[in-house]
Amino acid sequence: MTPRIWQRRAEIDEIDQRLLDLLNQRARLVEDIGRLKREHRMPVLDGTREAQVLRRLRSQNQGPLDTRGV
Repeated sequence: MTPRIWQRRAEIDEIDQRLLDLLNQRARLVEDIGRLKREHRMPVLDGTREAQVLRRLRSQNQGPLDTRGV
């Protein structure tokens, strides 16, 4: 394999680690929101909010992921 391929793979590995860290950070926030909602006797799932998040992300997507990939 060429050095350039190894370099690209190293970059992917770094990005994967950052994505994992961010996803875990997001999951902690989601858990906290769920806890707060339960304390206030609010429904934990919010389909409207979920749709808003997906709409926002899809509108900001510049590819190469397609809409379904988002």
